[in-house]
Amino acid sequence: QGTPLLVFLHGYGGTPSDTADPAFLTALRRLGDRAPVVMLPQGDVGWWHDRAEGPWGSYVRTEAIPAALKRSGADHDRVAIGGISMGGFGALDLGRLAPDTFCAVGGHSPAIFERLSGDSLFGFDNQSDFDRHDLLTLARGKSPYKTPVWIDVGEQDPLRPAAEKLADELKKD
Repeated sequence: QGTPLLVFLHGYGGTPSDTADPAFLTALRRLGDRAPVVMLPQGDVGWWHDRAEGPWGSYVRTEAIPAALKRSGADHDRVAIGGISMGGFGALDLGRLAPDTFCAVGGHSPAIFERLSGDSLFGFDNQSDFDRHDLLTLARGKSPYKTPVWIDVGEQDPLRPAAEKLADELKKD
């Protein structure tokens, strides 16, 4: 098996260089030969899904990942996706939309919302866009994932209740 590829999506207002902080790089170095190739795409504030302002999800799936695999020689069968906050939402959403692409999906303090409101409107074009990407509703009854999903969230995170609800829904399947 070749080296895995980890696609890690930054949070709202973040950049790839913000994500590659010293702790992240130290953890990768500690893995030595077991470390994945890491791709940190630039996502602006698009919430990593296709929407009116741009095709952010398609960009990751059809442009960024193929380019990273070609450039790095990483194993096509060992592509994981994760992210923090907005990126955590994006990773969970892309993992659902392209289940055959990823061997694992992770959301670190993912920005999961229970409903479209003033607090979440900036992440979606409108109610219809929110409904197409409403991870809580889409996970009810049957997990939309084919691979392991990891969700972690801080105790003080204001979005913790929704992230816990999503984790609970996924555990039911």
